[in-house]
Amino acid sequence: MVAIENFSFLVSNLKNEIVSPNNFAHKDFLKHFLKLFLISIQRLGERNNCKNSSISNQQNITLLKFKQSLELNFKNIHTVKEYANILNISSKTLTNHTTEIALKTPLQLINDRITLEAKRLLSHSSLNINEIGFQLGYEDPSYFVKFFKRQTKKSPSEFRKAVS
Repeated sequence: MVAIENFSFLVSNLKNEIVSPNNFAHKDFLKHFLKLFLISIQRLGERNNCKNSSISNQQNITLLKFKQSLELNFKNIHTVKEYANILNISSKTLTNHTTEIALKTPLQLINDRITLEAKRLLSHSSLNINEIGFQLGYEDPSYFVKFFKRQTKKSPSEFRKAVS
């Protein structure tokens, strides 16, 4: 019960701070309360489907290296095979390790990361859709639009209208 009250307190403070951008140390306050908020969520939730993480487990090490590589390269590299080559493992090994630990295929993780960045750019930048697609490694704007729509069930322009 105390954890839920703590969580409610954090949410309330975050809401109040978000609407007061001129407060002293606004960004620092948000950063620290957001961190506390995320820790609280983690404590409240249960991860029934996840194995205990262990840095000595080869599957966890592979997933960690993949996620690090994905974060550095998601704008340029979009295939499982290319990430497997970077990690010096087979695509099948990468898929098996990722699916076992993250419960998602590497391609799902790649697509999720690209979609997240696309949403961020659509929400918080004035770049047009073609420029966003190009930044995310899509030479053909129509292919980016099809990818985004397949991932979100909305076109980039529909998504932008909905969030503005």
